[in-house]
Amino acid sequence: METRELASLLWGSYLCLSSRPSASVFGHNVGAAFRAALEPHLRLPISTQVQDGQVAFASPAALYYPDSGQAADVYWRAGHTLILQSLHARLGALNSICAELQARSGLRLSCSAYIAPPQAMSFSLHTDAWDALIVQVSGDKIFECSVCADGLTAEGETRGPLESYALRSGDALLLPEGIPHRARTATGSVHLSFNFIRQLAAAP
Repeated sequence: METRELASLLWGSYLCLSSRPSASVFGHNVGAAFRAALEPHLRLPISTQVQDGQVAFASPAALYYPDSGQAADVYWRAGHTLILQSLHARLGALNSICAELQARSGLRLSCSAYIAPPQAMSFSLHTDAWDALIVQVSGDKIFECSVCADGLTAEGETRGPLESYALRSGDALLLPEGIPHRARTATGSVHLSFNFIRQLAAAP
């Protein structure tokens, strides 16, 4: 399924050029719905999620996996973005949403939540090997994305200028595979990333 076909499936209209991302407002009621779906996972003790290997912290240079709740607290207090991984595999509303999106798209799907404190550290400019549907759950986040899909140079620089997309609760952004991007927040942010993996088609 091509990126524009995926966009059409998700929004019911063409919203994404093949070589760049596009933003669209779902509406604040949708942001509230996803927040309610995510809330049970936010209430779980972080130490339990660490033991299950489902917690990571992002920084510009690396991805860290804490080995205890205490270590997770250190990363959080240092300003790293918290990532709750494998939400598609956990029972609950998000599991059902992911199952429906996977069935409709015919692509493998994964889902993670990114929880960032104000001025959080996160990944530097990078590309992903999947199409990502970003849904802003709460707070504000700015995604800076390249206007070309040629990836990055060996020095980690983008081959084209960056455009900024400011997301608020209920907003969504479709990032096609290979688009260089980075994200930042001044006030704190929670967003979900639904990742459509083309290399692995969903079982019929």
